Amino acid sequence: MRTSLAALCLTVVVTLALAGCRSEDNGIFGPPPITGWHSLGGGEIAPTRASSGKIAVSNGVPYAAFSDSLAGSRLSVMQYGASGWVNVGTAGFTPSSVYSYVLYVDQSTPYVAFTGSSSNLSVMKFDGTSWVNVGGTIPYSYYSSSFDLIVSGGVPYIAFSDSSSQLHVQYLSGTAWVDLGGTYVSSDGQYPALTVYNGQVTVVFSDSSGSNSNVLTVKSFNLTVWVTLISTTSWTIGSSYQGTTSITVSNGILYIIFYSSTYGPVVLQLSGGVLVSVGTLGTISNGDDVEYVSGVVYNGTPYVAFDDESRDYDPEPKAATVKYFDGTSWQLFAGYPDTCDIENTYLAVDPTGGSLYFTYTDCKYAMTVQVASH
Repeated sequence: MRTSLAALCLTVVVTLALAGCRSEDNGIFGPPPITGWHSLGGGEIAPTRASSGKIAVSNGVPYAAFSDSLAGSRLSVMQYGASGWVNVGTAGFTPSSVYSYVLYVDQSTPYVAFTGSSSNLSVMKFDGTSWVNVGGTIPYSYYSSSFDLIVSGGVPYIAFSDSSSQLHVQYLSGTAWVDLGGTYVSSDGQYPALTVYNGQVTVVFSDSSGSNSNVLTVKSFNLTVWVTLISTTSWTIGSSYQGTTSITVSNGILYIIFYSSTYGPVVLQLSGGVLVSVGTLGTISNGDDVEYVSGVVYNGTPYVAFDDESRDYDPEPKAATVKYFDGTSWQLFAGYPDTCDIENTYLAVDPTGGSLYFTYTDCKYAMTVQVASH
């Protein structure tokens, strides 16, 4: 069941340390033995105020962003350190309530991209003292969660669909957003995700331009023009409501994680110039009804999180779920059952410390962080 971002709900963030790993020679890492949980920070992050949590980790420091119900559903960001969870700047710092948003942390500088009560898209960063706008608003952006943000070499890049469904990748040039390559990437594209692959800004999206129809497409910018790496009808990216499209690089290999209306959660890997499925298609959720798919890859091992609405084939009851690929098949890494309906599952990784951070919301009106003991 989809709920409003302004609704009060519990956001739980679970930190899973990746210990007990297999040999790094084959890039396959097993999960740690989970023996118990304790709260990271000693209790709730933001009692009775948080919904729609997202997380990012930089230099070993976790950051949590959420729609703040005590600040008119404006965005708040907190970070965890020696003093526990503290606000990054002012709580509820966005000009208005947020409809959807992305959190990205470059070194120790957090950025957010968001849409609010208008159809404009905005980017803000924390300059060490306060949250400031970056590049002004981006007009005519598509009023959906169809956008992504990364920072590379200190330069922010944003991918989004405009009101004409044209897919843009723009970068900050001075104080203005400028199309990378001088024009849009696709005349009709949605659900973009960004990364840097082989030193080049790379975007994956659902392409319906020309005679295409929801074609999964990957393009890289080679300093002068956009070059198509992959364009295939074998898979189609499903609704952003069911999942967050992500593209990432681990051990030099490109991975794409997304929701498919046919197969559920899907993880693809670029191999020999073609995209191949990691594991048998459809076996991540085994036909269960899922929402809010997200995923990461750590040292060659993919992890996928989702809200499992039916739990037909897994040992836990209806629950927030994390699975990993053990080199042969998808295995249950952790399941978090709850008597309340679970929404907004989201997974992030600390690439330096080897921890997974997992957040989800339910109906208990608070935001907490827990760490897995092992």
